[in-house]
Amino acid sequence: MADDKGNPGRPDRERINMEEDYEVQYWSEKFGVSQEELAAAVEKVGPMASDVKRELKTHSPYWTKENDTHGANRKT
Repeated sequence: MADDKGNPGRPDRERINMEEDYEVQYWSEKFGVSQEELAAAVEKVGPMASDVKRELKTHSPYWTKENDTHGANRKT
């Protein structure tokens, strides 16, 4: 479900909304992974950021200690 910009309630910062480009970009950069890797992780474990982080940490070849705090710029 898309964010209702006209109803500024309490933001849900723990969910990754794959329908919003700005969220996909934010979380991809935060976790230092591609948008495709992020989408695959969300598909596998659901939209909760903590679950996605755990999945990426366990299975992404690009995960580094830097990702745990602020994300990393992945080299392709």
